[in-house]
Amino acid sequence: MNKKPESKEGTLRMQTNESLEKTLMQVTESHLKHFIEKLHNLEVGDLKGLEAQVRSTINTIGCLIMEATLSAAAQEQTPASQKEGACGHKMRLVGMRGKRLQTLMGAVTLWRPYYHCAGRRAGEEDKPSEDEHAAHGEAPADELWGVQQHRCSVGVQQAISRLCASSTLQEAAETLSHLFPLQMSARQALNLIQPVGEALQEQEEAQQQDLFKQAGQARSQDEPVSLPPDATLRRMYVEIDGVMAR
Repeated sequence: MNKKPESKEGTLRMQTNESLEKTLMQVTESHLKHFIEKLHNLEVGDLKGLEAQVRSTINTIGCLIMEATLSAAAQEQTPASQKEGACGHKMRLVGMRGKRLQTLMGAVTLWRPYYHCAGRRAGEEDKPSEDEHAAHGEAPADELWGVQQHRCSVGVQQAISRLCASSTLQEAAETLSHLFPLQMSARQALNLIQPVGEALQEQEEAQQQDLFKQAGQARSQDEPVSLPPDATLRRMYVEIDGVMAR
């Protein structure tokens, strides 16, 4: 039985996966050995010290695993020297650049190909463009991982959103920095939860439109619609969270 030859892309992905697996195993083994060595310095009954050491080891391993995985995904193939950007202009490869990201494990660096806009349309000759002053940079991996507009993971965004729902921006930022190995200011918290607030506002507006539509349909019916006995609005609260009023 003849074995089907593997494609170049499949072979490259296999080599990348094998290299990544080897790297992750080495990272985990190295830090676990370091953790075991530190156990000798802990006294029996020191639960606080043990918990702190375990958490520190897990966060360190987690950051290194995330960095290795992110870098492997960005380096599976040799980046193209040129590409068409979202602006429609030709973009040239500058090189591999790192972007610092805040995650629940801690700060990690995403290494990815970075392109700079050449200020001209794809297929045009190499000559100065009137739009060259508006040239900008772009990293496709940022859009792939959803961090083109900010430097935080989805987990961090969800965590700060939950904290801001019941605390002020400053209190939420301080609580997040206390619970996880990352630093955040009240301004950063506001920037992160603002898209969440806008999405909630759109959702509430859509629900209101549905209710208005249902109410209009109910009034057009021949038979009156009976409301439940507890449908009376007894008390209404208005709360301002800095993003939207609800």
